[in-house]
Amino acid sequence: MTIEALYNMAEQYNKFSCKPKSCKYKIGSVLDEDKSVKWNREEIERLNKIHDDEVKELNRHKNELYVGLVKAVKMYIIQETNVSEKQADKIYNYLCNQYHSYGLRECLTQLDDLLDLFCEG
Repeated sequence: MTIEALYNMAEQYNKFSCKPKSCKYKIGSVLDEDKSVKWNREEIERLNKIHDDEVKELNRHKNELYVGLVKAVKMYIIQETNVSEKQADKIYNYLCNQYHSYGLRECLTQLDDLLDLFCEG
């Protein structure tokens, strides 16, 4: 694992959109004036379910990208410092607590400086 690979994973996560291609319809909308009220209501429910399922799938995929990034960062910490997994968790948690509000890129920017503290001494 390299720091460049981590930056690429973070960029992929940040650019991933959870906006679905389908749209959500307001209840009571009329899709086809020639069809019955019941048909329009059922069609709106069906289309909105498709929309909701798509949103769930996009969110699940984005979550998988984040989980993969976290695992990769911890693996990088272990690789660079030869610390235990438990210690890598502590380093990662510190990193997130200090820099997460500035974004994933900033967390990764600070990572090598932080790891230098663990390698020296």
